[in-house]
Amino acid sequence: MSEVKKIEFLTAEGYLASERKSTVRREFVDGLVFTMSGANQKHNVIAGNLYRALSDHLDETPCLAFIESFKVRIQSANCFYYPDVVVACSGLNDDIDFTEEPVFIAEVLSPSTAVQDRREKLINYLNIDSLRTYLILHQKRKRVETYQRSETGGWELREYISGETIHLKFKKGDELSVDIDRLYRNTTVPRGIRGVSEEIAEEYTTSEEEEMLLDY
Repeated sequence: MSEVKKIEFLTAEGYLASERKSTVRREFVDGLVFTMSGANQKHNVIAGNLYRALSDHLDETPCLAFIESFKVRIQSANCFYYPDVVVACSGLNDDIDFTEEPVFIAEVLSPSTAVQDRREKLINYLNIDSLRTYLILHQKRKRVETYQRSETGGWELREYISGETIHLKFKKGDELSVDIDRLYRNTTVPRGIRGVSEEIAEEYTTSEEEEMLLDY
């Protein structure tokens, strides 16, 4: 006979209390807690390259860059996420391990997170009032997508590949230009291919998810 397990829903406060004692990172979505899988070496190198570029740029400013272990809280969606890289410029102190006002968020795609990063997290991140840039980095090609807030408040999607320069926005008037190849330094990731939806489905999804992503 199959075992029946009771699903328990936590409050945000209960999640934060339990997360501070947890030995693994867990994300919180509307009462449910999900354990995060570990990242491979390539994932860590790409995230680290971005983090270093951001930290150098933000030195001696009110903004700080964080990598992997700093949460983002989105009250409207009742969730906490651990972005691969996040930048915050306000509401920070040594006693807080999350921000509600990120200005920049980046996720490195992997087989276990690609659909979530491009669907659920995309929707919730773009509803953060303070956010200026959401960056998605591919692992198997030098290919980066940016969702950036325009001067009129809407969102603009751009795609960058090998040999191009990406322009990252933070607070109004603050922008960092980075070569795509710098973000993939010390990896064997091949050149990017622009606008190949089939590539995304083949590299990051199972056959059951393929049809969903081809409609992106």
